[in-house]
Amino acid sequence: MRRKNSGNISLALTLIILVSFIGLSLLSYSLAHSRISRARNGKVIKTNGLYQAVILYFHQFKEKLAREDFKNLEEPEVNFFNPENFPAKDIEGYTITSSFNHKTRQNKYYKETRVTTGLLANDNSSNYAMGAEAIIDILDGCIPLTLVPVFINTEPDQEKDAFLEEKKIETDEDEAVVEEVETEIDTRDYLAETFKIKGSAVTWAHIRERFGFEVSDQPIEEGVYLLEEQGIVETLFVQGDVEKLVFSTGLYNQEILLICRGKEYEICYRPGQDYFYSPFPHIPDNALFKENLVINGNAWSIEQDGEAAFHPGANIKLLVAGKAVITTSLESGKVALGRMPSTNLTLVSKATGALAGDGQEQGIKLNAGEEASISATLISDGKLENLGGHVHLNGSLYATDIENDGLLEVDYCPPSFDSTPFFKTGQFRYIDNFIITAIEEVYNEK
Repeated sequence: MRRKNSGNISLALTLIILVSFIGLSLLSYSLAHSRISRARNGKVIKTNGLYQAVILYFHQFKEKLAREDFKNLEEPEVNFFNPENFPAKDIEGYTITSSFNHKTRQNKYYKETRVTTGLLANDNSSNYAMGAEAIIDILDGCIPLTLVPVFINTEPDQEKDAFLEEKKIETDEDEAVVEEVETEIDTRDYLAETFKIKGSAVTWAHIRERFGFEVSDQPIEEGVYLLEEQGIVETLFVQGDVEKLVFSTGLYNQEILLICRGKEYEICYRPGQDYFYSPFPHIPDNALFKENLVINGNAWSIEQDGEAAFHPGANIKLLVAGKAVITTSLESGKVALGRMPSTNLTLVSKATGALAGDGQEQGIKLNAGEEASISATLISDGKLENLGGHVHLNGSLYATDIENDGLLEVDYCPPSFDSTPFFKTGQFRYIDNFIITAIEEVYNEK
């Protein structure tokens, strides 16, 4: 009995020692974990403070950009973006310094300068720091109208933000232009290119010759004509008004239906491929269509039939020498994975040059119902009118005036068509982008 009791006592003492050891270990671990947690929480608080300081700095930076009149600066990439103009700044106990560099690319009509801004934000009470980077793109020269999301070429009697609010235009205010600017909507050179006429003088004699009519100064008869040479359909030309212009898509094809004076004309083609079907027997089925449409008159109803108006590979250029009225949504088909989206229609309304008669009205009207989505680049050398409803424009807008009885929401999408040689500003400077590209911790606590 004594041996048994002695064994039980030894076992009990062993368990007590083991439990005590475990307890001490847990206590040590708990204390260490508590110190680590406090350190981590302290780091989170400081890095969050640094992040907020960087965001506030960029906000103030952008406000300073908006206040600056860049037209008066000879070289803004040097004279404006420099540490002297943006000295070190203290924001709530964090010191922020900036550095700048730039690269310029010269195009034929304008130059693009990318300014890269680097920030370093230091916590004055520790070794925590955060780095950040933003890019600003400056366009300088004769800038394509299609690179500006919203461009209203008028001299407003109020600030830009108040003008946009009054006109019920929702867009990125910093990227909108509302001012009177010299522009060039050069339909003469555009028509010469479209009709393949040498030189920039486009007369009825030139046009009649290109379409195989007897040469004279008289307009050709009203109707629909195709200009084709060596298996390439350069242009679809309409003399007179179009009652309906309907865009639709098939599995591989882009389809266009025109109704003129009660008569229907339908073409079907594959963008970028040698496939073209039309009611004109002299046009080969394996022709390549350059997707140029010229209407010497009004387009009273531009419509979509089916789920999409445009094949994702389409690049349709539509010049209307009169009024262009959009009466339904005009949506693009789904873009293939990995491909950048762009607008498939560039619509230009301008009633000048050899084609339009004296006194011909021009402009673009939106009469597309209560809700509409339009994927297009719109250029109106006249007024843009929204007759009512909420219109979501995926593309860009240029007009000399605007009348909006609904809501116009603009999300910029670049065009498929490079209109630079024909539709651009005079000498002009524009801040194209302000994008924060990185915010990250630079180094940790020692």
